[in-house]
Amino acid sequence: MRQGGAARVREPANQVTAVEDGRKAGGGWHSMAKYQIISYANPAKRARKAADFDKTFAKFIERLEELAESPRKVLGQKVADD
Repeated sequence: MRQGGAARVREPANQVTAVEDGRKAGGGWHSMAKYQIISYANPAKRARKAADFDKTFAKFIERLEELAESPRKVLGQKVADD
């Protein structure tokens, strides 16, 4: 059971890294990008109610997959492309 849980956590970590790499390739990376990506993808960041962990985690992974396809979406205009 623990190994299965670890694999579930590694999947979004790898996706965050993929989004980061996409931003680096586009020249819009900064030192806090990882935290900005996680915040952007977090479906429960402003929720003030209890949520089902499995549904919330699935939605988090889904958002990370969308960001991996278009990493520019996460940072938008917050980072100037020089």
